[in-house]
Amino acid sequence: MTEPVTAGPSGLSRFWGLIRANKLFTGLLAAGVLLRVAMMVTYYPAFGYFIDTRAYILSAKSWDTDPIWPFGYPFYLWLHEPFQRTSVVALSQHLLGLGMGIVVYALLRRRGLARGWSALATVPILLDARELVVEHHILSDTVFSTLLLLAVVLLLWPRERLPLWVAALSGGFFAAASLTRTIGQVLLAIAIVYLIVRRVGWKQLAAFCVAMAIPLAGYMVWFHHEHGVYAINTYTGRYMWSRTTTFVDCDKVDFTAEERELCPLEPLGQRLGPDSYLWYDDPTDLVRRYKDDNIYKSFATKAILAQPGGYIEVVFADTLHMFQPGWHGPWRTECVHDRWNMPSAGSGDTCSATLMVKPFLPGAEAVAGEPANWQNKTMHAYGTVFTTPGFLFVFMLLFILAAALRRPRKQRGYENLDAVFLATISVALVMMSLALSAIDIRYIMPLLTLAPIALALSIHRFRKPVEA
Repeated sequence: MTEPVTAGPSGLSRFWGLIRANKLFTGLLAAGVLLRVAMMVTYYPAFGYFIDTRAYILSAKSWDTDPIWPFGYPFYLWLHEPFQRTSVVALSQHLLGLGMGIVVYALLRRRGLARGWSALATVPILLDARELVVEHHILSDTVFSTLLLLAVVLLLWPRERLPLWVAALSGGFFAAASLTRTIGQVLLAIAIVYLIVRRVGWKQLAAFCVAMAIPLAGYMVWFHHEHGVYAINTYTGRYMWSRTTTFVDCDKVDFTAEERELCPLEPLGQRLGPDSYLWYDDPTDLVRRYKDDNIYKSFATKAILAQPGGYIEVVFADTLHMFQPGWHGPWRTECVHDRWNMPSAGSGDTCSATLMVKPFLPGAEAVAGEPANWQNKTMHAYGTVFTTPGFLFVFMLLFILAAALRRPRKQRGYENLDAVFLATISVALVMMSLALSAIDIRYIMPLLTLAPIALALSIHRFRKPVEA
């Protein structure tokens, strides 16, 4: 007799079964959704009016490459232009934030971590108040974090041999991240070293490099067509120059007459912050003295080689301040820091995030927020409690380093390598950002996904394996 065919569970049944099996993560994801809905309602339509915001929107409308910021984020804005609403951009970025939480959870479950540990690793990206504020800004940070996470996860996802197409796709995402924020270029070398040490094979390494190089080379050709140089931007020299303004003693450096014109007029100890010289707060306007960026790069190179101790001190001091609880910087630095707090009228912040009042148009008009009401007061109160402290990332990275020195049981070599790879990217993101630019707390936002993954993988090495 023929056995009766038993119908399998319906799609809805499988969905509810998945929810029940992952209750903790489902609860965290639901909380993340509610918080983002509250952001959209309380701070409609979006935050903006950085100098970056204006440049991004103009570039998206004109399809011209900007000399400072690459075209990755303007392209993302161009995809939203038919809606003519910055609120749609903010909404899509909030969805990216939720998506990053799902990707982190899925990766850790695939790597055999228990549901509880995997869910806890998503708490920073799903619930961190500063992450919510950054997602609500018309800025490139959320898109950059998403592209970087996808590029990394693709390399970590396969359990054994890395398929060619996965290596190529990861290289493409690394290139896209580099064309969204230029700091991504630093991470390319780290990824290549990781692939070499992991011994993925020369074909996989070649696929990664080719997929990475084609978009970057294509963009450089386009940039050359509009600006006359093969580069991603023409502001790297100015970034480097601004970092030297606080310590350079021009009497001790063999500058040319042209380069000496870039020396700050203020004596040592009375100078402005590097971001003030870079972003037009300097009354002498040195940053616009020359059109040729190479002059600024030459000045910075000579200053760093002549006074390496001063440069190292500046970078490490800002790194310490980035993670130091309760640190307060100069006025402009403090102002930028406060922009990543949940705004509320009467909150006492030196500065606060500003609402965009023009639909998908750059302009000077902005409002610092509506009068105090229960919604923005509640969100502000949430932000004072549920913001990941910077020093927590330091503890995470120290634990990962300590765990990397031990091998508690026989295991695959790359299991330890993966955690070190993520930690190295996290450190490089912070250090290189501060080496080339002024201190800004939003530079650590990608660590909300990368550091918890690395920490979870490190902890997992000391626990019994759990079936995914």
